[in-house]
Amino acid sequence: MVVREGKAVKTAVRPGLKNKEFTLVLQGLQAGDRIVIEGAGELAEGLEVAN
Repeated sequence: MVVREGKAVKTAVRPGLKNKEFTLVLQGLQAGDRIVIEGAGELAEGLEVAN
């Protein structure tokens, strides 16, 4: 999920190389995008996201 205008937006990404700590995202995100990491499984598209 990406946060746009304070709301959750489901976004498809294309992952690249990864290791235990990081995954390189090749497509689907822009520089500066805010992403949801914790609780994303319970978050529905369009719900407000707190800062």
